Amino acid sequence: MAESKKRNRHEPRTFIGRFMVYYFVPQYANNVMGLVYIGAAILIIIVGLRGLGASVAGNPLVPEFLLDGDRIGIQWVMIALYIEFVMLFILAFVTFFTPEEPHGKEDKEKADAAGAAQAKININAKEIKDSVDILKSLTEDEVKMIDGYLERFDKISEKVNDINKKNLQALSEMKETLKSS
Repeated sequence: MAESKKRNRHEPRTFIGRFMVYYFVPQYANNVMGLVYIGAAILIIIVGLRGLGASVAGNPLVPEFLLDGDRIGIQWVMIALYIEFVMLFILAFVTFFTPEEPHGKEDKEKADAAGAAQAKININAKEIKDSVDILKSLTEDEVKMIDGYLERFDKISEKVNDINKKNLQALSEMKETLKSS
């Protein structure tokens, strides 16, 4: 009973909380962060151009609709400020509903689970190493056996060559004997 209360303490209680935690935050948190950066970029450009004063009036990179006489209009600065305010407010709202990382006992359980997984990996690695050592030993035995076969084959080949030489010599002697008789 106490464990379910503890678990429920971190669960969102309202519809908007559940919507934000289970749907909006996992789906759109990065999009919100991107919009905040876009708003900041717009604000920096508009405030920077306003700060340059009359020197922006003749610049071809500055659109005419932004100018109020020879300076950037104050209404554009206010629009940029409002855009950035709204984006930061949305970011704050999303951050508020982003689930917290567990602390305390849950962290210890995760660390224990990670340790058990690492131990299992180490055991698997040891089993793999032992299997590789066995395969290596079997391979070395097979290579020694093949080398033995090759040595015997070489000896047999030498004997066959010697027998062929003796046969050729005997045939040659028989031919000589037949010619001389």
